[in-house]
Amino acid sequence: MVPTAWLSDVIEWQALDTHSAKATIREPGVTASGVLHVNEHGQLTQLTALSYREERGHYQLEPWTAQPNAYQEVEGMRIPTKSEVTWHPASGEFTWFRFKITEIEYDQSGKVTRL
Repeated sequence: MVPTAWLSDVIEWQALDTHSAKATIREPGVTASGVLHVNEHGQLTQLTALSYREERGHYQLEPWTAQPNAYQEVEGMRIPTKSEVTWHPASGEFTWFRFKITEIEYDQSGKVTRL
């Protein structure tokens, strides 16, 4: 939703191939990584990562993906306006969250001020 957020100094990038890169975010006490896959236009097609998922009071590290399904130019930035998040546990994958951006507002620095 905010392409400029990927320019943060707390993100370390590692190219994997011509269409994917690993991003590692390091904040005090927290480190998280994911792989971003892009198409020939540089648009994000999928983000894959591991995250903790709660099931019946137990937390387990599980793979998940975020997949943009539509892009649109909004306020001068081309952003994913429809996406879904899918978990991929051993018990079977399921889509956990779908969203569609209908309105977004940025401040001068490119940060989202209203969604």
